[in-house]
Amino acid sequence: MRKAVLREPLRFELVDADIPRIADDELLVKVKYCGICGSDLHAYAGKNQFSRFPYVPGHEFVGVVQDAGKNARFKPGQVVTVEPGIQCNRCLYCQRGDYQLCTNQASLDGAFADYAVTKAWKTFAVPTSVDAQTATLIEPLACALHAMDLAGMKKGWNVLVQGAGPIGQLLVRTARALGAQSVAATDLFESRLSLARQGGASRPIRVTDGYTPGRLVEEIGADVIDVVFDTIANDFSMNCAVNVVRKGGTVVVVGVPAPKVCFDLGKVMYNELRVVGDLMYRDNFPTAISMVSRKKIDTQGMISRVFSLAEIGEAFRQIEEGKDRFMKCLVEP
Repeated sequence: MRKAVLREPLRFELVDADIPRIADDELLVKVKYCGICGSDLHAYAGKNQFSRFPYVPGHEFVGVVQDAGKNARFKPGQVVTVEPGIQCNRCLYCQRGDYQLCTNQASLDGAFADYAVTKAWKTFAVPTSVDAQTATLIEPLACALHAMDLAGMKKGWNVLVQGAGPIGQLLVRTARALGAQSVAATDLFESRLSLARQGGASRPIRVTDGYTPGRLVEEIGADVIDVVFDTIANDFSMNCAVNVVRKGGTVVVVGVPAPKVCFDLGKVMYNELRVVGDLMYRDNFPTAISMVSRKKIDTQGMISRVFSLAEIGEAFRQIEEGKDRFMKCLVEP
């Protein structure tokens, strides 16, 4: 089998390896498609502080079960998707139900490969009504749903999504599906804002050079936004967030942050804001699968291009150089 190893920033190596053996609670999955996540792009560029090289990335994937351990509940031929990350189920956070915060979190090789090994208890069947490419959006949709949970999202709220990349697009669509009164979205690129408008953004705002937090407040209005979902997480976006959100409102940090982010903490204190970190998901996969299968989320236009596994290095280079041309790209082994 082949697998794409990210040796260091900007360098993938496609290597041959034996097809792995599986334990009794594991599945061998032949990968059909794997999405390229924003966190993968950050790692490739050397900007993801949580990456440890070398490793095989790829966690937004769908595939077909090839073999199942004797304690697994799946059978060969089933189409599945996987919730990444393996919690210990023993630590304080796992015992509280916050398994995404597990202090002993482990992981297996990612799915930029011909085959992937998964834990059966972290694997979900994909309904036959969902095509394989669309199924790659289940994982990022689960991220969006967890962000909504952390925000305490309520029907009738006014929402701002900063950054209209793939996760931003899904946040726009999820907020609408959960009954948001209005959804504003910001981005550098008009092409992304156009797609956000298609997905339910009532106010797409292009953030150009020289844009300021004060200008954003002028465009949207003060005391309007109940919650900001920040998929960018840098100095500028966080200062925009704490300035535009209403008093007592919430800012959810969804994007992979820069190593150090400076923003107006006085706004947080004097306006009694909640600034909430968002890590992965917590029991959100079943809802994500249901929403996709029942077409509660409009995914049209979300997938831009499919690259072969042999093209993975070129895929990452093209996406980094042309973020206005691509939305969600997939790798097909």
